Amino acid sequence: MKKRVIQKNAIIMLLFSVCIGIGGCGIVFRTSSSRFPDSSNEEEIFQQTASDFFQAVDNRDKEAIKALFAPNVVKKDRDMDDMIEYLFDVYQEPIDSLDIEQGCSGSYSNDYGIETKEINKWFPVVSGDKNYYCYMTIVYLDDEDQDNVGIKDLVFLSEKEECNEDTVWPEGNGLHVIKDSDKEYLTRRIGYYPNVYTPMDRTITVEEILTFLEENDDWNAFVKQFGEPNSETCPRLTYAYELPDEGGEKRYAIIWVNIPPQSETGTIFKVEVVNDTDRNAISTPWETE
Repeated sequence: MKKRVIQKNAIIMLLFSVCIGIGGCGIVFRTSSSRFPDSSNEEEIFQQTASDFFQAVDNRDKEAIKALFAPNVVKKDRDMDDMIEYLFDVYQEPIDSLDIEQGCSGSYSNDYGIETKEINKWFPVVSGDKNYYCYMTIVYLDDEDQDNVGIKDLVFLSEKEECNEDTVWPEGNGLHVIKDSDKEYLTRRIGYYPNVYTPMDRTITVEEILTFLEENDDWNAFVKQFGEPNSETCPRLTYAYELPDEGGEKRYAIIWVNIPPQSETGTIFKVEVVNDTDRNAISTPWETE
């Protein structure tokens, strides 16, 4: 299972007759389970379940955690008790924030009127100034077996492991807490997403970047003048340079580069300024026409 695919694409199930499209967040639905009220919508279900889960973790309440999972999942996940204890060890500080933006992905099926509906989302969790990440799937409707209703699977991992290309993504339903590897590297959230980060002893300002771009848009020349980026946020496309903080908030210049295949350099075509927590850029101070 690929993490990035999970983050950006919904799973569509087709059972015999009806395939309902992606992303039904915000719709009013009926439910045959007492776990979720009829008046709720998908986004409310996801946000409330995520909040309840981490509240139970903060309270070190093992039974409350298990009660949020589908009964059939709890029965089959023989490692759940050990995973909960390990989560308590890893997740030491109370929750500071759950960064659940609007929107989630859905998977729906209708087999001769017997419906199943589930939702899933990847989201950051901040605790004690540390960033963690969670991928959660919730079944909120199953006409055939209500014991399938609840959290179907939940994967919890540190920012370090979220950035580790060698991380083995767990299979099967239940609770999965991924242990950190022995690799040595730093990470940062840059523009909402986690990235491997290399600190540099330098100060770069947007004004300096714009002055350079008045005369030259060559990527290699840019690196020669300013040094290597702090992070390659998207291979051969976007690179992050740390800027001075503003009002105590992190700032980064994202340099967009058009690098042709097999080429060692390219041309800069856009500069954005981002913080660490928001997906949308704060500003776009430079862009080619």
